[in-house]
Amino acid sequence: MKTVIAVFLMFMANSLFAQVSINSNGILPDNSAMLDVKSSSKGLLIPRMTLLQRDGILQPANGLLVFCTDNNRLYFNQGTPAAKNWVMVASGETLAAVTASLPIASSGGVTPNISLSGIVPVSNGGTGQGTISPGKVLVGNGTSGILMPTDLHWDNTNNRLGIGNSSPTAKLDVLQHAYTAPAILGVNSNSAGTGIVGAGNAITEPFLMSGGCGGQFFGTTYGLYVSASASGSATERFSGYFANGTYYTFVCGYKQNPSTSAWTNYKIYGTGVVNGPIVKSGHGEQVSMFCPSVPELVVNDYGTGRLISGKCHVAFDAALSNSITVDDTFPLKVFIQPEGDCKGLFVTNKTRQGFDVVELQNGKSNIPFSWSIAASLCDKLNAAGEIESKHVGLRFPKFE
Repeated sequence: MKTVIAVFLMFMANSLFAQVSINSNGILPDNSAMLDVKSSSKGLLIPRMTLLQRDGILQPANGLLVFCTDNNRLYFNQGTPAAKNWVMVASGETLAAVTASLPIASSGGVTPNISLSGIVPVSNGGTGQGTISPGKVLVGNGTSGILMPTDLHWDNTNNRLGIGNSSPTAKLDVLQHAYTAPAILGVNSNSAGTGIVGAGNAITEPFLMSGGCGGQFFGTTYGLYVSASASGSATERFSGYFANGTYYTFVCGYKQNPSTSAWTNYKIYGTGVVNGPIVKSGHGEQVSMFCPSVPELVVNDYGTGRLISGKCHVAFDAALSNSITVDDTFPLKVFIQPEGDCKGLFVTNKTRQGFDVVELQNGKSNIPFSWSIAASLCDKLNAAGEIESKHVGLRFPKFE
């Protein structure tokens, strides 16, 4: 009874200070506390309830503390009376040890080192690869783990990608080995699109055809450079092949004569005609001229001369002499047109270097004349003196 009275009196006395101290020795409350409970043999028992009862509290004050008997945990309202948010007070339990399973590895204990080990699946944010070699490229296929194709190689020093080439020499270096399919295929399905465009020599804005085409190439020195290997197929090798339906043209190459097995170098070989320059007509319209066609390889030249006492020697340029063949089988053909009155003219002493024009019946005229020749183009020889391109005697070769 004495203790109860003392506590009551302390409540009465301390109420003047708006602070409460509950103890058995009359000690005043701490200045920082509104309620100071001291005991060395008893504890503080706060309201106990279920989680459902806790959630039924109307307008719980911020910081309101309750003990829930469902899980034996303390909760306080971290929210506001209107928007309550019950938060569990830490239980104070400690971890005995932390374990993990691949691809996570743990050193164990209550303060472990956590690391990745082995192959991390794509579904867990990994690559699906155990190791990644330098320069390799990872590719996702949308259905399984990330792939590491053996044909893809990245040169990080020069920022180059190689496909089939482990040492790329260009931004994109494609090397095809065992397949007949093209190494690079450019297809534009738009009716006005272009398949492939290439620009060099610092051209940054190449002109594109409005109607599109298969490919366009630009350069300030060469728009397109094409070369064929010195050793091609059994009968032909050309740098370019152009076709339009059943018409086609080979450009810059060699073709073997099936009759003689000799090879001949062609600038252009194919169907169709060869046009000459484009000129203006009398009405100012542009019209096309055509190149003459002959059944064999000949060299033509034209010139003028003058008889002196009935004779004249016509000498060829050295370049012309070195490009023709003149012998009994392939004689020089000379055509003379007198341009004055005389007894008539004839040609003699025909060689690779020139020919003589002589007036008939020992005439002594001093008249001008014009001339033209046709001579067989000589064979082209290599440094060893072997025929590199056969020209002499090539007449109406079989077209295949």
